[in-house]
Amino acid sequence: MVVGVLVEVSSKNIDKEFDYLVPKDLEEFIQVGVRVLVPFGNREITGFILNIKDHSDLDNLKSIKEVLDKDIVLNDEMLSLGKEIQKSTLSTLISTYQCMLPKALKAGSSNVNKKMVTYYRLNNNINLDDYKFNDKQKEIINLCKESTPRSELLKISVSSLNTLIKKNILIIEEKEEY
Repeated sequence: MVVGVLVEVSSKNIDKEFDYLVPKDLEEFIQVGVRVLVPFGNREITGFILNIKDHSDLDNLKSIKEVLDKDIVLNDEMLSLGKEIQKSTLSTLISTYQCMLPKALKAGSSNVNKKMVTYYRLNNNINLDDYKFNDKQKEIINLCKESTPRSELLKISVSSLNTLIKKNILIIEEKEEY
C-alpha cells in the first residue's frame, strides 16, 4: 500500500503529495485525512494523508513512521474546501488546512501543552491486612477508597503518601484533562 502525503512544509516548491510506503502493521490505521509522521530529507515531520494507492511510479520509497491519529482530522469537506481556498488565494495547501485546525491538531505542533492530573489509587493486587499502617496512612487509604472532596485531600501528609507509594500500596496514575 502507498499513500500520498502532504507534508507540513509551507513552501510553493514542496506544495504537493509525496508517496510513502505503508508498513503492514500500520495498514489498518490508514485513512485519508489522518496525520502521519514521515521521513523528509534528514528529519521526520508531520503530514496529512491525502491519497491511498496500490502502487507508485517512483522507486525507493520511504515508509511512514507512525500514524498520529485514530480518527480523521481532515474530512472530505475540509479537504475540498482547502483546495478551493488554495486556488483562490494562491496560498500553499498545507497553510489552508492548518487554518482550519485547532493548534493541537496542526501538522508540526508537537509541543502543545497537555494538562495532566495525578490520581492515586489503591493497588488491587495486595492484601491491606498484610501491612501495618500509622493513623495518617490509614486516613489516606480510606480517602482512596471513597470519593473524597478535594479540600480533604489537601490535608494529607506528603511523607505518609510517599511511604504508601514506595511500598506499592498506592499507584500513581496520570490522566490528560481536557
